[in-house]
This record gives sequence, structure tokens and C-alpha cells, in this order.
Amino acid sequence: MFFLMGITVLISASIVTYLNSMEQLDRHDYITDGYERIDMIEKVQALISDADASKRGYQLTNDKEYLTVINDSRTSVDSILRILKAQYRENPKTLQRIDTLVLLVNERFDLFDKAIYALDKKEAKPKSLNILTDRGKIVTSDIRSIVSRVRNDENNLITAKHELGDQSYRFTFYTIVGGVTVSCIIFIIVFVMLRKSGGIQQHNENEFTNEELEKIVRERTAEISQINYRLNMNLEELRKKDEDLKRSEEYYRMLFEQAHDAIFILSPEDEKVIDVNKRACQMYGFTRQEFIGISLKSISKNVIQGDENMKITLEKGYFHNFQTVHYNKQLNEILMEINASVINYNGKKAILSIHRDITDRVMMIP
Repeated sequence: MFFLMGITVLISASIVTYLNSMEQLDRHDYITDGYERIDMIEKVQALISDADASKRGYQLTNDKEYLTVINDSRTSVDSILRILKAQYRENPKTLQRIDTLVLLVNERFDLFDKAIYALDKKEAKPKSLNILTDRGKIVTSDIRSIVSRVRNDENNLITAKHELGDQSYRFTFYTIVGGVTVSCIIFIIVFVMLRKSGGIQQHNENEFTNEELEKIVRERTAEISQINYRLNMNLEELRKKDEDLKRSEEYYRMLFEQAHDAIFILSPEDEKVIDVNKRACQMYGFTRQEFIGISLKSISKNVIQGDENMKITLEKGYFHNFQTVHYNKQLNEILMEINASVINYNGKKAILSIHRDITDRVMMIP
């Protein structure tokens, strides 16, 4: 009776552990796919930026090579959007955003075509080109907004999956330890009872000799060893998956540090710097240690306007392409073009602020 109880407890613990291991693998696959979807949605925005730059290059040089870049960008974006629609078919909210993004992307490339057609036919009037350019900026801003929302949705889901994974990993560990411990106690009790029964006895249909009992114990012990081996293999695989996730996080940290624009992560209450990349340190002249903990208000020329921009960002979830003036460490003025979004950072609301120095570009305008 006790022996059967021990086997039952161990098998139950093994089944629970196996099910949790499968859930862990599913969560890892979802997180990996989520990072890939974030890469794809950001690549859509990058390809449109490349096409926009090529349109301007064609306008200045009339080099047909720029048209090839625009067509390649269109083809790549269409392919990515088809993949995203297929992957989001079970997520109506995000699928609706992707459908909206498809419409905006098509409109943006149609605007490229109209501008190029006008330039080729020598019918380009400054007023008509300005109308196309202004509409293109509005559509591009809308595309960035949709991309930001999809990216934030994915980041929130990935964070939730990480938290569930940590809880499941602890539950799996405690289940294994508890199951093995209880089973060992029961087996010890059975062994002690057998030893106390003493001697070799003849058996009939309902009795076993000590030799047969030892054989059964050896067989069950071998089964337990196999179960433990499989459990250890599952745990080892989970540890490898966790290492892969950490490498993924390190990859996104590398992208953060190597970005061409200055990137800040700010607390929404007082605009204090939580994290900052190398480009921001180079642009402003501060070290990372000097930046952490200071408020951007202290280096902003127009604090009142900055507070208003922060309010709009928190209300809408984003605020794109607004301009402001900051001071660097030498107190020189820098004209910044800023894109800000609300994100989840380490489980708390934060502001992701991307700064681009447009001082030279503005000074070159006659």
C-alpha cells in the first residue's frame, strides 16, 4: 500500500513537472516570436524612411538608382506586412492595427509615386510638391504611431510571459523536490517494514518472498531513475532557453547602445533620466553617471513647453516629431527633433525619448 502511494506521488509530480515544462517551452517560443515581430514592425518603419530618403535623392540628382531602392522597399514592406497579418490573425486588436498600417503604407508609396511622376513629367510645381510632402509627413507620423503601439503591445505581452515563466519555473522546482522527497520517505518506510517482517517465507497467490519484493523495488527504482533523468533533461533544456532569452535581451541592449540617435528612458513624473545610450552622452557631453538621475528640465531651454509635451505624450501614449532646444554640458544650444512614447520598463510606466540633433540641418535652410 505504502509502495503504491510512493509510486503514485512520484508519477503525479512527474506529470505536473512535464506539463509545466511544456508550458515553459511554449512561452519561450512566444517570446522569441514576439521579438521577431518587433524586429519586423520596426523594419517596416526603417524601409519607409529609406524610401523617403531615396525620393529626396532622386529629386536632387535624378539618379534612377534611387527608384530601385524605393521599389525594393515597397516589395519588402508588402512581404513583412503579409507575414504580420498571418501571425496576428488570432489577435483581433493588433490585426486591426496591422490592417490600418497596410492602408497607410500603401498611401505613403502612392505619394512617392505621384511625386516621382510629377518630377519625371517636369510638371512639378513648388506648391503641389509641398502639398505631397506635407501629406507624406502626416502619413509617416501615423505609421510611426501604429508601429509604436504594436511594439508596446508586444513588449507588454513579453514582460507578462517572462513573469509567468519565472513563477512556473519555481513551481516546477518545488514540485520535483517535494515529489522526490515524499516518495523517498515512503520507500524508506516500505523498506523498514520489509526488514522487520524478517526471514524468507513461502508465498501463495497473495504473498511475495523478499527476493521478489527486492526485484520489484529494483524495477521501480530503475523507473524512478529514468523519470528523474527525463526531468533533469527538461530542466537543462529550460535553463538553455533562459540563456537564449538573456542573449536576446543583450542583443536589444546592443541596439540601444549603438543607435545613431540619442535615446533616453525617463520617469514620467519629473523627467529624470533612468537610462541613456552612448550616443546621448556624446551628443550632450555628459557621462552616463552624470546623466542618470538628472531631469531633462535642467537642460531644457523652454521648461513650460516641455511640461506640455510630456502631458500630451502621457495622454496619447506618444508624441512624434516635436522640436525643442536643449543645452549641452558646455551650455551650447542644440535644436532637437524628439519622438517620445510611453513604454513599460521593468514593470513600471516610463517614457522612451529619441532625440535627433537637427541644428546643422536647420542652419543650412536659407
